[in-house]
Amino acid sequence: MPFGVGSLNLKSNQIIMVVGKRGMGKSTLVRWLLKRFQRAGVDVFVYNTSQEKEYQPFPHYTPKEIDSLMEFEEIAERIWKKGNIVFVVEEVDLFASPHFISPMLKRLVSSGRHRNIGLILTTRRVWDVHKLICSQVHHWFFFQSLELGYSVIYLKKFIGEIAEKLKDIPPYYFLYVGANETRMFKPLRV
Repeated sequence: MPFGVGSLNLKSNQIIMVVGKRGMGKSTLVRWLLKRFQRAGVDVFVYNTSQEKEYQPFPHYTPKEIDSLMEFEEIAERIWKKGNIVFVVEEVDLFASPHFISPMLKRLVSSGRHRNIGLILTTRRVWDVHKLICSQVHHWFFFQSLELGYSVIYLKKFIGEIAEKLKDIPPYYFLYVGANETRMFKPLRV
């Protein structure tokens, strides 16, 4: 189900990636997006590796061990079976490094749209995330990040020369990059 955020057209079966260093507003943006999806009648579920209370208002699961592949696979399989949901994975690089991707996450990324499953994924460093995921992202949200030199070079493969704008993001602001639009947003209040 689509909904507008300004002129953005986010759909509940698309992949959204939120990138930035700790404390810049990634989780705030995710909560803001989740509220909008819920208002549009879309079910949401958060795999909360951050283990903070910020996602308590939403259906969520906090793993006993943040990098437990077994726990993640079990929850991801339930998401697959349910369908019609937006699934948030905090610190997705725990389950999709450059050389490994969890089997269920691969399935969700590759075929989730056919079951109306959308993904909102967060990471601190985009080059730590499997290329399959980066190649399938519909909407990028970038906050201030560490080690920008390498990020810019790496991201040019996926978003082109727009990656140069990452160097200009002030604290707590974020840059949106989608198929037809690039825009800087002010900090959100949730």
